[in-house]
Amino acid sequence: MTRMSLIRPVAVLAIVVACFACSKEPARVEAHRPDPIPFGWLDQPDAGTVTGKTVVKAWALTNVGTITKTEILFDGTPLQVTLHGVASAWACELHPQCEGCEKARYEGEFDFASVAKGEHMLSWRVTTSAGAIAEIGKRKIVVE
Repeated sequence: MTRMSLIRPVAVLAIVVACFACSKEPARVEAHRPDPIPFGWLDQPDAGTVTGKTVVKAWALTNVGTITKTEILFDGTPLQVTLHGVASAWACELHPQCEGCEKARYEGEFDFASVAKGEHMLSWRVTTSAGAIAEIGKRKIVVE
């Protein structure tokens, strides 16, 4: 059996050669795999001024599990807005390994007349079935 056949395909391995001449055999060290984090973007609204009913568009994917919850945050508090998953063939073309890529885009509408006027922070929080959470696309908006 060759040394290469011992490498497990799911693990990332690094081969380290000892410089201290203790052994001429390379040492195998398993590299740490980072935790899966959802990724994406809050497309609309842009930073700047918002008034009244405004379209909200965003997208997200994860490489482990599925997206289980999406929230638009207004100064860190979830808004009462329903975002519907819509067809997004481009996501599957770019990230075919991500389960749920066919509905990676989310769209909805929120009436900003129902919140306090002034400067606020808006972002999108995504939670996955693997328990990972990411806050995406944080930006300043001004509600008029």
